[in-house]
Amino acid sequence: MEENLIIYTELEPLIRQAGTGVLYLEPSSKVIYLVSEPIYDVTCSIIGSRDNKAAESLIVANFDASGSEISPYLINYDSCSEITIKRVKVDLNKRGRGGLFFKFSKRVTIEACSFTGYDPEIGHYRTDSSVLFASCQDVVIHDNVFFKNGGSTNNDEELNRCITIHDDNPNEPISNSYTITKNTFKEVNQGVVIQSRALEKCVISRNVFNQVVDNALYLLNVKAAEISHNHFSDSADEGIVISGWKTHKNTTTEFYGKFQVVNNYARNVAVKFLAINGDMAELYFIGNTVISHLGSAKERPAAIAWRRDREHSKVKVFIAERNTFNLDTAPANFDVFPFGDVGMLAFRDNKIILQELQKYQKLFSLNGMGNKKDGADYVEFTNNRIRHRLCGKRFDPESQFLRESYPLLPIRYLIINQADFPGRMPLVYPYLNWTPLVGQIF
Repeated sequence: MEENLIIYTELEPLIRQAGTGVLYLEPSSKVIYLVSEPIYDVTCSIIGSRDNKAAESLIVANFDASGSEISPYLINYDSCSEITIKRVKVDLNKRGRGGLFFKFSKRVTIEACSFTGYDPEIGHYRTDSSVLFASCQDVVIHDNVFFKNGGSTNNDEELNRCITIHDDNPNEPISNSYTITKNTFKEVNQGVVIQSRALEKCVISRNVFNQVVDNALYLLNVKAAEISHNHFSDSADEGIVISGWKTHKNTTTEFYGKFQVVNNYARNVAVKFLAINGDMAELYFIGNTVISHLGSAKERPAAIAWRRDREHSKVKVFIAERNTFNLDTAPANFDVFPFGDVGMLAFRDNKIILQELQKYQKLFSLNGMGNKKDGADYVEFTNNRIRHRLCGKRFDPESQFLRESYPLLPIRYLIINQADFPGRMPLVYPYLNWTPLVGQIF
């Protein structure tokens, strides 16, 4: 019996033949499609094997994208609409640096595909990506797998991304309406990177991020985003980095950026799970579970923190409710929840389990207030359940609920209702120990 022979064929002639229609590909068990030079002005949808029991179709880079300039992508779309890429594996084959590129395109769906094969050894540029969208709208990225994209660095110039979303001209932003759901990111450098001041419809939900070297989600200068029901695990750097922005008009300052970080699960994200990188209007951190069991006294596994040199970035409204935190707490000079500049902060109804609190160690701190005269308008810590791990040490009676360093940053209203905290409550900050009715405050 003769063995089935796999045919290698060039993809570009087939794309030209398909025109504005649909190109149907054979499964990888029959044909491997080669891209021997970048393919531009593509206008067709590409659908892999229609037999769900067969392997997905395979597109492989067959040229070297070396150098340190913007990468030539394998397949390039410009000003297209109603495009679907489905059941296709794009393998950069340690030769290419960019997979799919979309520019000024609308109503794009990428579904049930996989992306792999990046290797920075042949060259790298800061926007190298498996998929890149520039000034696109109405995009769905669903049920894909991004895996084993090489790179193990935090150098800004060498960060390969799985998905990049930005504007062709940042001064004329138009990117909007993205749904990124049920994708898997495993052993990659960065997950999703987004920068666009036009983006106000963005849902990132039910994805899995595992063993990500740098940031899983990196959303800067974004008007609004919902990040919900995602799973983050065993990653070496920050899980979610976010920022909006602020503008000054005459004597007023306006803040932009509304983020909902809801019902996510994170385990052993080694630096910060949620990192504040800049100003924003509203942040809702609700129903999340954040666990760290890293087993090293050198780790600083903050669940929520402002990034270094960003302490003066202001979050106008920050609500953290009904979360579960189960955290390592070494070293002793590590504040467990180091907040930066806030206008209104409500931290309530959370479950907090800590390895320990050492002598003089602080549970909360409020640093970096941009205006020392004004400080925070309203800060509330109420109804949080705080205890140590069963295998951990008890809290030292000289541990402190809130860092009090001089000069004190003024808090117009400080409310603390945490009678069960076994350490030292604030001695200098005046506070009320009752819980207000929500409607009376905001």
